[in-house]
Amino acid sequence: LLGRNPAQVDGFATARLLPIADSARSISKTHVAVGPAGAGVWVQDLHSTNGVRVTDPAGATTRATPGERVTVLPGATVTYGDRSFVVG
Repeated sequence: LLGRNPAQVDGFATARLLPIADSARSISKTHVAVGPAGAGVWVQDLHSTNGVRVTDPAGATTRATPGERVTVLPGATVTYGDRSFVVG
């Protein structure tokens, strides 16, 4: 679970908590869940304020629906608040 000050949430009782420094407060306290999915990962917006977006290698961007997992393949970028990471 990634966020400014993440806490355990329903459905993720054993998840690892990874705090992300964010003085601009663009990231919610508990913003996004990430887990393994085949060759990539899945992400789930945890009803954050600024949402989660996935941009595929071709540049098409999709906004994740809060509460639903989205599979993200290698080469795609996941953006949450004003932070992002590329799936390797």
